[in-house]
Amino acid sequence: MRIYQKYFLLLCFAFVSMAVMAQHHEKGTPSALIYRLPTPKIVVFNSDTIHLQSVGNRAGELLPLQAGITFPLDNQTMLKKGIWSTVSLHHFVWRVQVEVSSAKALTLYFKNFNLASGDKLYIYTTEIKQLMGAFTALNNGSYFATGLMENNRIIVELNTSKKLERLPFEFFQIGVVIQQERGFGGAGSCEVPINCSEGLEWQHEKRGVARILVKQASTLFWCTGSLINNTKNDGKPFFLTANHCGMGSTTADYNQWIFDFDYESSNCDRPASEPEKLTFTGAQLIANGATPRAASSDFKLLLLNEDIPDEYHMFFNGWDRSGDVPKHGVVIHHPAGDIKYISTYTEPAISSFYYGTESSAGPFWKAYWSETENGYGVTEGGSSGSPLFNENRLIVGALTGGNSSCNQTSESDYFGKFSTSWDNNGTVYANQLKPWLDPDNTGVTKLEGYYKGSNIVMADFNSNITKVIQGSYIEFNNLSEGNISYYRWEFEGGEPAISTDKEPGLIYYTKPGTYGVKLVASSIENSDSVVRSNYITVIGNIYPNPYVIGNGIHHQIHILTGDTPLGNAEVYVYDIIGRLVQKLIPQVGSHEITVNPENLLAGTYVITTLIDGKKSNYKLVVISK
Repeated sequence: MRIYQKYFLLLCFAFVSMAVMAQHHEKGTPSALIYRLPTPKIVVFNSDTIHLQSVGNRAGELLPLQAGITFPLDNQTMLKKGIWSTVSLHHFVWRVQVEVSSAKALTLYFKNFNLASGDKLYIYTTEIKQLMGAFTALNNGSYFATGLMENNRIIVELNTSKKLERLPFEFFQIGVVIQQERGFGGAGSCEVPINCSEGLEWQHEKRGVARILVKQASTLFWCTGSLINNTKNDGKPFFLTANHCGMGSTTADYNQWIFDFDYESSNCDRPASEPEKLTFTGAQLIANGATPRAASSDFKLLLLNEDIPDEYHMFFNGWDRSGDVPKHGVVIHHPAGDIKYISTYTEPAISSFYYGTESSAGPFWKAYWSETENGYGVTEGGSSGSPLFNENRLIVGALTGGNSSCNQTSESDYFGKFSTSWDNNGTVYANQLKPWLDPDNTGVTKLEGYYKGSNIVMADFNSNITKVIQGSYIEFNNLSEGNISYYRWEFEGGEPAISTDKEPGLIYYTKPGTYGVKLVASSIENSDSVVRSNYITVIGNIYPNPYVIGNGIHHQIHILTGDTPLGNAEVYVYDIIGRLVQKLIPQVGSHEITVNPENLLAGTYVITTLIDGKKSNYKLVVISK
């Protein structure tokens, strides 16, 4: 099942900010909202019982991060608690309201999902901020699961042509994501969002990585994984993760796993509200390796229950089974079940046994993380199964575990080697990647990633830098793919503000502020656009400016020198007629000088720097509070 979620304003009935999710859906609005039908009764579940059932993550066990639990729903009870409303002779509405007071988010699991032709099922939050559906007979199957609703109370609504004695589906279970088990906003403070500068070279690869809500019996876990290409380049939706993610999951459980793609911040900031996501539900277990022991590499290969539509622009990541040592690269992951992040390693990975001897025979790559411009990305619970990429942007492993954290950035993590998972976990197909990812036995050792669909257009770009001082140029690079005949760039705050060139070259920014960039790429048949809000930050050469004095206020002044290398530095303050007011003692940093002026009066001054014989002047306005 796939569900696409996006936010918009619903003007009718004064509802606002509704998130709409759809999968094989018909456009429409729940009848209860159109006809203002009575609110159904609330079925309340005991939150204390739920907390007692939460098993947590026990020390010494190889478990992914627990997200929450599921518990059964009685179909007859739900039917009786719901209410029927008659709209017309052949239009009936049944609704029930479910609440779990301690929940951060809820998801519903159904059995024997068998809607009749014309039936429509909607699920939405009581504030009408999120809506799933309409689900129809196209969704019918033995099992059916919804995406996560970020609320502790939801309404289930069935629109049908006749009043029924039995519902055309069975309420199987309700999944409860518990507040303390994290999820959106739960990642450590050191983590680096995927669309920071560290991720700009990985914009294709990120489109294959997804967060997984793993179902194993009555427990839910967070994991990460990636779509992966095969030598047929046919877009078959193989998905690689770690075997310890849902190690005890049954066939029925796998059919109810939830995969969230494109779940990320649109820029380098952590969003205040949850971003949109593209969700698929259900998969089949294809092959796996045992949990880490001896030569096992802890891999799991799944096949999603549905093909990926061409228009979704998902990327099937490439791989390298050569066993060559990865020199540097990244891991793209969903720590703590949060949005997508990126962590960087700059030293070669080490071949090793899991928490054991470093050896070329080891089935794991051991990686140490590096501090980068926007943080010190590591891995966390929820990152399990995430792909390790080498310097050629190919998958060489999947995360099993390790000790790194925001409090232990110098610790390492272990990734099951792709080369071991290929054909060294056992002799049967069910323990190998090889027969599935190289079905024609081509023998290739490296395979590039793949976008499904020859007519796909994907707009994408990056820049050489995203934070500059005023009066600087920024170079933008076009990374778009497809048979593109037209481009349009829009540079907020930049000069020029618009370009229709494929490569716009250098864009000049003169005023301090935060600015967005938009790129539209079009072919004869298709078009795509990407908007990065607050993408460019332009700061003044000297700040704060104006400089506020009075009432005990005292600030440092920062002087940005751009690319000027800093050596011996002297700083002087002159008044407007050129008289020397102060000589300041500078603190010299990386391309920045910091000074602490004293006893300045309100007025206009000139700050003069002398760096290795090079003189520069900056205007400073001082105001009194």
